[in-house]
Amino acid sequence: MVGVCIYVHESLQTSNMEVQQYCKEKDLEVCSVRLYLPTCTIGIVNLYRSPLGNFNYFLNELEILLHSVSRNSMRLIICGDFNINFMVDTNHKRLLNSLLATFGLYGTVDFPTRIFNNNLMTIDNIFINTANQNSISVYPWINGLSDHDAQIIVLHDIAIRTYEKKLYFCRRYNSNH
Repeated sequence: MVGVCIYVHESLQTSNMEVQQYCKEKDLEVCSVRLYLPTCTIGIVNLYRSPLGNFNYFLNELEILLHSVSRNSMRLIICGDFNINFMVDTNHKRLLNSLLATFGLYGTVDFPTRIFNNNLMTIDNIFINTANQNSISVYPWINGLSDHDAQIIVLHDIAIRTYEKKLYFCRRYNSNH
């Protein structure tokens, strides 16, 4: 039923945030993960809302979900296909932005994420609760796998310990050689 997923590299420490009870096909399909980094913890919520879904159900359940996953000490990222064109001022856009703003979440995507019949739309977005918008970069990734372009967010103020695999060559010396 759920049409969303989150992939995390095996070297990163994570835990599941239980959100399955909020899922209802077409209205709110959601998954989430808590990511533990050396400098902070990030909660990532990925969602899909069908354009045919019940918008009021979506907003109400999203609010309950956000209350259950938000913590003051945790960064929160909400991303996905909202099927609300953020390029156009609509009541749905205002209601969603208002709800997310109560949790300190603000949209970061300001470019089209879908082109359909020569219409540019921003129906996918990434919301983040960071006060310093200069510490992030967001850009499109046109991958040709979907009628939507992917979005990449880079958090410049997060340090992630990386372990590079290095190949070393050495010559052994012993008394026989």
